[in-house]
Amino acid sequence: MARNRHVWIVRRGNLDRFQTLTVAFADEAGVDVIWDRRARERRQKTTAVRRNRRRDERRQPAPTSWVMLGMVLVVSRPAWDATDREVS
Repeated sequence: MARNRHVWIVRRGNLDRFQTLTVAFADEAGVDVIWDRRARERRQKTTAVRRNRRRDERRQPAPTSWVMLGMVLVVSRPAWDATDREVS
């Protein structure tokens, strides 16, 4: 049966946190520690557009762990596979 994959994403420049997590999870299968790849905020104020097709803001506030600690845990569940099915 496939296992969940855990990815710790660490804010750029937070070397101590990155090293601590890397050491802590070095022997754990399915756990990765990576840097946040974003170099800057991608959204920028632009001039008004003729028509806004989006009704609601889709972006959510950053998780507390990102704001307070500079890291976030992402858990991805594997896609269901018929070979993973238990047979009675």
